[in-house]
Amino acid sequence: LEEWVILFHNHILAHRWMPHLMLREVIMEGGHLREFFVNRFGPYFAMKWFSLLAAEKTTGRLRDDANEFRHVIMLMGMLIYPFVVSPISGALTGQPFSDDDMIRFREDAVRLFFKGAKG
Repeated sequence: LEEWVILFHNHILAHRWMPHLMLREVIMEGGHLREFFVNRFGPYFAMKWFSLLAAEKTTGRLRDDANEFRHVIMLMGMLIYPFVVSPISGALTGQPFSDDDMIRFREDAVRLFFKGAKG
């Protein structure tokens, strides 16, 4: 799972417009690409994510009582949200998040996901 997170995050890092496109055209009500994504890509991604999380449970890196769907949503939120708010951070601080900032967000997300916020 951690390897996939890094690959996925690197792809988003190279295509920073993608989270905004997904929000506008897939997630938001009336998005023009919603049906296409749900029918074409959604099942593939869902099966991949769920199998990765199930494997993490098997190896003991993820709690047995973790819900694959909810945990995927939480992990994706931690990975994607910094890209979504980066333009606003730029307006507030004078500089959008750099690639190095995004990598630190990813490292924090992985650490929080696998180890929690405590200690």
